[in-house]
Amino acid sequence: MEWVLWLVVWACFLLSFVGLLVPVIPSTPLVLLGFLVFEWFIGDGFLGWGFWVTMVLLTAVSLVIDVAASGLLVKRAGGSRASFWAAVLGALFGPFVLGPLGLLVGPFLAVVAVEWWRHQHLPKAVRIGFASLVGLLGGSLFRGFIHVVMIVWFLFVVF
Repeated sequence: MEWVLWLVVWACFLLSFVGLLVPVIPSTPLVLLGFLVFEWFIGDGFLGWGFWVTMVLLTAVSLVIDVAASGLLVKRAGGSRASFWAAVLGALFGPFVLGPLGLLVGPFLAVVAVEWWRHQHLPKAVRIGFASLVGLLGGSLFRGFIHVVMIVWFLFVVF
């Protein structure tokens, strides 16, 4: 029976990486869920307060990166404060409006629309929109790195 629980733990870890690309899958919380399955059903002892506090903090950092990455790069590319918030809102609501592709297209379209409306200059608006995509993809790569750190630390503590 224990092997089934280990299978659940590893499925959570693998799905977390799928969640980096598919916005409807909560990527980093799945890593935490894998840890909890181990802690509650498999582990002989407590993983430790230091482990849990660090994992919760890394999860929080990952969630903030998920929302803010595209907005921060938009701001750096010369976008307005309104386009920063458009990128954040596009990342949050894009998947609900446009489906899974909305995570990529949502921030881009929102930023292009805001910048084009504000400055009436489409090439600049598109350039800033692409900055939102680069920020989003960079944020996903960084969150993937956080997942690897969390899982390696877990394996080090367990084995």
